[in-house]
Amino acid sequence: MRLSPILCIVSLGLLLAGCPKQQDIPTFTAEQLAIDPKANFVRGVSILQNPDNKTGAVDYSGAYEAFTKATTLGAGEQAHFNAGWTAHQLGRLDNAARHYQAAFDINPSYKAAMFSLASVLAQLGRGEDASQIFKTYLANDPNNLEVRNDLMVALAQSGRIDEALAEAQEILRTDPKNVSVYRNMSSLYFEQQNYGMSQLCAEKALQLNAGDPAIYNNMAVTHLQQHDEPRAIEKLKTALTLSSKNFEANMNLGYIALNSGDYTLAQTSFENATESSPANLDAKLGLAVAKRGMG
Repeated sequence: MRLSPILCIVSLGLLLAGCPKQQDIPTFTAEQLAIDPKANFVRGVSILQNPDNKTGAVDYSGAYEAFTKATTLGAGEQAHFNAGWTAHQLGRLDNAARHYQAAFDINPSYKAAMFSLASVLAQLGRGEDASQIFKTYLANDPNNLEVRNDLMVALAQSGRIDEALAEAQEILRTDPKNVSVYRNMSSLYFEQQNYGMSQLCAEKALQLNAGDPAIYNNMAVTHLQQHDEPRAIEKLKTALTLSSKNFEANMNLGYIALNSGDYTLAQTSFENATESSPANLDAKLGLAVAKRGMG
């Protein structure tokens, strides 16, 4: 059973810059698109705001091309951020990192770019680089607990467990009821195969916020490792009751359903996962296997 995509605990600032309400994609002349960064930016945003009427598919490739063209013509951090976001959706992590880095270099206070860059770096196995981004930011804003939480995660991902736990203790000294730190500690202990502590931290997080689907998902994963599939399914269903499109919970429930031969449930779960993350190859593969199993 694949468990690697389920504990997504780095904050993602994936909020597109400059997105208007849905409207028809504007028409620009070839000359405008050749010289005008704003025209390309507007075109990229409009493409994202207008999915296919029949299939609901979003033309991420077209949007990426438009945003990239805008950046080559001198557009600023918003165009780079949007180019990074669309590259991220397409699974082009190196391109996403390059554009997020450019956006963050142009505007070091651009938190969405910072979080997104660190997320991609972590996915690329560069947890040390992600840690350095957060440390640099905290040097100017040491009381930012959101960023300190993400530093904790990045340190854990780079194998620096003692430093990660020290950051957790620092957060709890300031805010003893910080839900995020308990949720992240649950994930950290899970990766260390300390399932008892993982569960205790998750239960503490649940006491503080019973409406967080990510906590139920993490508890489900721990139950799976303890070979308690019924309780795992119960927690996943609770997570999906709270958030029906929760990507990690749908992926996990889909894998469990595949393993048990429940292809109908697997198909529903992977369909929900692909709606949440259209470019995710694991979700697409799971859906294909489920459909094949149904004949």
